[in-house]
Parts: sequence; C-alpha cells; structure tokens
Amino acid sequence: MRADREWVDMQLPKRHYLFHSYEMVNPFGYSHQIDTLFISKHFVLVMETKDIGGQIDFDDKVRQMIQTKAGGTKMVYESPTNQELRYQRLIEGELLKIGVNVPAVPVVVFTDPKTCIATSTQEVDVFRLSGLQSKVSRLFEQYPATLGEELLDYVKAHFMACYQKLVLKRICPKVSVLKGVVCPCCWMQMKHERKGVRCMQCGTKTTNGVYEALHKYQLLYKDGITNQEFQDFLGVESIYTVSRMLSKLGIDYMGISKTENM
Repeated sequence: MRADREWVDMQLPKRHYLFHSYEMVNPFGYSHQIDTLFISKHFVLVMETKDIGGQIDFDDKVRQMIQTKAGGTKMVYESPTNQELRYQRLIEGELLKIGVNVPAVPVVVFTDPKTCIATSTQEVDVFRLSGLQSKVSRLFEQYPATLGEELLDYVKAHFMACYQKLVLKRICPKVSVLKGVVCPCCWMQMKHERKGVRCMQCGTKTTNGVYEALHKYQLLYKDGITNQEFQDFLGVESIYTVSRMLSKLGIDYMGISKTENM
C-alpha cells in the first residue's frame, strides 16, 4: 500500500520498530486494529490511514467527517479522530503498565493524492501522505530521546507479546456478499481497468482495491484462493488476466499450471 512504501522510502537514521496492521485486545476484551504503530526512543506514533479522495472537512462539534466528491455529492462519516484518540489511550495504557514514559502521538493520514483537506480538526494532526516524512522528522525534534537501547527493545517485546490477531468465524454464505472491489464512497462494485479499478457510479479510482478484496475473502472464507475462485470473486472476465494480476501481486502460491492455487 502507499503508506507502507512511504515508510520504506523514509530511511530513518534513528533506531525504531514499525508494525503494520497491528492488532491487540483491550482490557475489556475488545479487539482493535491499528494501521501503523511506530515505536522509537522519542515517541510512539499511532497512525490511521484513509484512502478516500475529494474535499475533506472535519466538524469537531458533532465529531464527523464530510467528504465532498467532484460532482458535489456529500458523504458523512464518523470522524476518524474518535478512533485515533481511543487508540492513543490504549497505547498510553500499555506504556503505563510497563512503567515507560514516552508520548503516544495519534495522526490521521490521507493516502489518495487527490484528497483536499479543506477544514482540519483541533484534536489530532491530519495531513496527506506526502507530509508523513516531514511530520516524523518534526516529532523527533520535538520529543527528546527518553528510552535507551534496552528499554526500547523491552517496549518492542511488550507490544509483540500483546499482539493478538483477530480470528473471525467464516460463516457468511457467499450468495449474500457483495463480491469484488467495493467502492469506499458509494459501496458499489468497481470495474477493473489496466491501472487499477474504477467505480462506474461515482468515478472513484483506487490501486489498492484488489488487496482489500482479497483480505475480505480471507476474512469471510479461507486463507487461500484458487485462480478460478479469484476470477469469480473479483469479477475478472479472463483467466489470463487473473494470472497476470496474481503475478503482479507477488503473493505466495502452490501448485503448477491450471491447478495452481494462490
């Protein structure tokens, strides 16, 4: 995904640990998934990513986020700051448990290059993905190093021990599931094109949709998928197109020739 590549390109000189799609359970037994958890000697960054375009406005008074599309259509969502503040408290609670005094910094990052953040929020830093590197650099300048090498490893080990992948029961019948890549704006099935997928209803485009659709298939049904199942679930017309798409994804596979399982 775009955000993952941005971290790779950053090449930070300071020692750190980076967790993507970090899952843990809070003291009340509820599972949480944090898009990115960045642990350093200076701070812990708690990052939520949003892959939606258009104009974005935050309303702190009613705690909502409004997306205005190119045609003027407005979509209203719960503000992601609500979730980020919960995650901040969750991480701060874990740090307190092990006696570590390092700030947990929540941020919301928009990965779609066409996003325009018109009105921001006062509660959490919100910015486009292009500003991630400069934000991390400023945080290193803002917060002095409070953890030594051994303590940093201890914090990492604690969060690795806290990691608990959410296990879902796959009981959903296939006939009731909207197959393929689903538009994040209007919830319609998107159409495959050469450079990604596009919603025929609102025009939204995305390059991450296939990964998200495969993740949905994994959660609902099983960990593996055959070429034929991929073709059926993603709505791809040609089996040869399926083979090209799967090879570009770079995922592990088993088998050979026509009986190949991805």
